Amino acid sequence: MSTRKKVRIKLLSGIFSCVATWFLNYFIVSNLESRLGIYSSSAQVILLAVQLVVIYVFSQLIFFKKLTRVEIVLLSAAYGISIISVLFLRYPNIGSRWIFSLGAYYIYWPFSLNPMSFIFDAAADHSSILVSILNVFLFVPLKPFLAANKLHPKWWIILAGFIAVELLQSILNAGSFDLGDIVLYFAGYLAGYGILKLYLDKAGKEHTNELPITLDQ
Repeated sequence: MSTRKKVRIKLLSGIFSCVATWFLNYFIVSNLESRLGIYSSSAQVILLAVQLVVIYVFSQLIFFKKLTRVEIVLLSAAYGISIISVLFLRYPNIGSRWIFSLGAYYIYWPFSLNPMSFIFDAAADHSSILVSILNVFLFVPLKPFLAANKLHPKWWIILAGFIAVELLQSILNAGSFDLGDIVLYFAGYLAGYGILKLYLDKAGKEHTNELPITLDQ
């Protein structure tokens, strides 16, 4: 394929991505954000940019049947900031109370050490089921993205990271420490691990840790 044709395709992909992002955000994502309690304008802007990146990158995969290293890094970065926005930037008052602030709030942190707390939450409030599903699906892509970037941390490092996420949510007033959320995060990670393994096995690459995507140097 000639360079001129590639440029035209990328330009058209960019235009299509902008239109598709507007349509998706206006009719679907904005309503979903309100149902999930994402009220911060900064988080909404970040998620809008993430939608644009995801649609553009996947359009490149459709047209060229492969992703470049830059596109994989860009997609990974979009995934990372989307997690930050959903977990830490949902509310406008994030960071209004810090760990160094003195007060009873930091003496009586809201901790939930029930690993099945999401079941009780769902029984008390059916709307929390959607949040639980989001907590699972949020980390399904984590293992494939790590593998695509040739990162292979041990399972206990991932688990420690999830614990740190819950602690930071409590510290930054972005939520409470909930062991049930950690269980859901790890379930999503394991699901992503299983999907990746099945995909690699099907592609006949059981003995490699790389995704079956051709990378341009």
